[in-house]
Amino acid sequence: MGDRPDPIHPEVRIAARLLSLLRLLLLALALAVVTLAPASETGNLVASEQIRERLAVVFILVALVAVGQVMGVRRVRSMRKLAVHVAFDVLWVGYVIYLSGGVVGPGVPLLFAVVLGSNLILPGRLPFMVPVLASAILGISGVLYLARVLPAELSPVNVPRALVDPQRIVSTMVAQIGALVLVDLLAQYLGRRLHEERVLTDELLDHLGEGVLVADRHGRVLYSNSELLRLLDIEPAQDAEPRIDVLFASESLAPVRELFARPGETHVLRLRTAGGRSLSLHLKALYGRRGRRVATALTVSDETALRALEREAERSERLAAMGEMAAGIAHEVRNPLASLRGCAQELAHLSERWGKDDAASLTRIMIDESDRVGRIIEDFLRLARTRQPESRAIAWHPFLTDIERQVRLTPDLPAGLELQVALDPATPATVHADEDHLRQICLNLIGNALDAVREIAAPRIRVQVEPGAESTVVLAVSDNGCGMPPEVRERAFTPFVTSKSRGTGLGLALVHRLVAQHGGEVGLRSEPDAGTTVRVVLPL
Repeated sequence: MGDRPDPIHPEVRIAARLLSLLRLLLLALALAVVTLAPASETGNLVASEQIRERLAVVFILVALVAVGQVMGVRRVRSMRKLAVHVAFDVLWVGYVIYLSGGVVGPGVPLLFAVVLGSNLILPGRLPFMVPVLASAILGISGVLYLARVLPAELSPVNVPRALVDPQRIVSTMVAQIGALVLVDLLAQYLGRRLHEERVLTDELLDHLGEGVLVADRHGRVLYSNSELLRLLDIEPAQDAEPRIDVLFASESLAPVRELFARPGETHVLRLRTAGGRSLSLHLKALYGRRGRRVATALTVSDETALRALEREAERSERLAAMGEMAAGIAHEVRNPLASLRGCAQELAHLSERWGKDDAASLTRIMIDESDRVGRIIEDFLRLARTRQPESRAIAWHPFLTDIERQVRLTPDLPAGLELQVALDPATPATVHADEDHLRQICLNLIGNALDAVREIAAPRIRVQVEPGAESTVVLAVSDNGCGMPPEVRERAFTPFVTSKSRGTGLGLALVHRLVAQHGGEVGLRSEPDAGTTVRVVLPL
C-alpha cells in the first residue's frame, strides 16, 4: 500500500509503548491457547513435560523482553528498530505454533494478531513484510510436521493423525497463508485511511488559525497543534506526553500554568506575548459519559488583528468627528484669528517706534502663538478634508530630487544634518499615486524626523525607496533621533498623540489616512534614544 512517512520521535515512543502492551496481550493469549486448547486438537503434545518446559522458557523470555522494552521506551529513536521487535514476535509465536500442533494446532490465530498489530505500529511498506515472514513460518512448521519432525521425542503412534495428515496440513496451510495476506491488505487499507484522517484532522487543526491543546486530568498533554506552539513561542517537546508545567515552563507563561490550576469548568485569559501578540485563551473542562472530568481543552486565539481593526475603527470615528469640528473651527476661528494677528502686528510696530521693548516682545509672542493656532487649524482641515487621490504615473528619480532640494531649502535645519536620499536600482521607475499626497507624505515624515534629531550631536536622516513584495514599493524614512516611548509608539497614528512639546499630533495621522486612501500600509519602529523608522508600503 502507500508509503507513510516515519513519525517524529514522540510518536515513535508512543508506538514502542503500544508494541510492548500488544506483546504482553499476545503473551496472555498464548498462555490461554496452550493451556485451554482441547486435547482432541493437540493430543499429547502440550501435555508433554518436554513441551511444557520449552513453552515456559519461551514465555519467560518474551516477558523479559516486553518488560525491558517498557523500561527503555524513551531510548527508542527509529520506527525501523520496532520492525525488529515485530519480527521477534513473529518468530516466537511461530515457535509456539510449532510446539502446540503446527498449522492445524490452536496457536495459528496468534500470527493474525501480530499482523494486525504491526499495521498499527509500523510505517510505510514494513507491515507488508510481516505476513510474508508469518507465511514462511507457517510453511516451515507445516513442512516439519509433514516430515514427522515433531517438537518432542514422541512416537507417531501417540500423535493425533490430524496433526500429521498431509492433505489437511497442505490445505490448511494454503488457506491460512491466503488469509494472512488478505488480513494484512485489509489492515493496511484501514490503517492508511486512519492515517489519512489523522493527517487531515491535524492539518485542519493546524490551519484553523487557533492553537489547540488537550490535557488529561493528571496534567499530561495528550495533543497540541503547531499553531499553539507558534502563538505561545514554545519549542516542541521531546517527550511524547509532556506535562503542563513542563510545556509551559517559561516564566512568561506562568499565567497559563495558573489557568490550568484554577477550579471550575470554563476560564478566559487575555495574554500579551513578548512578541507583541494579543492572545485570548479559553480553557474548558471535558466530561465523560458518567459525568466525570476526563480532560481539559485549551484554545488560543490571536486577537492582534482584531485589536488593530478596533483601533482603526476608533481612529476613523475620531477623524469623522474632527471633520465636523474642523469645519466649524475654520468658519468661527480663522477670521477672528486673522484680525487678532493683524492687530498684534500693528501693536508690535507701534511699540518698536515708541521704544517700548517689553510691549514689542509681548506682541511678538502673540503673533507667534496666532501663527501656531493657524497651523493647527490648517492641520485640522487637511486631515478632515483630504480629497480622494488622483493617481497618475510619478517618476521616482525627479520626484525624490525635488523632495531633497525642498528639504535642504528649509530654514532652521539642524546643524551638521546628514540627509541621504536613496533610490534602489531594482525599484520600478514609476509609481501610480497622487503626487500632491505623496509629496505631503514625504514632507510630513521628514518634518517629524527633523524635529526628532534637533538635539542630536550628529543628526542623520535617510529616505530610502526600494521594491516591496507582490507589486508594491516601500518608502522608508529613518532617523537617529530621540525615538518614541512605548506609550506614544503604540498610538502614534492616533490624532493628538505626540511626544513633541509643541506638536499637534496630527502629522502621522494625516500620513496614515493618505496612505490608506492609496490602498497602502504604514508601519513604525521606534525606541527611546535609538531613532525611528517609518515604512510606507504602496501598491505600484
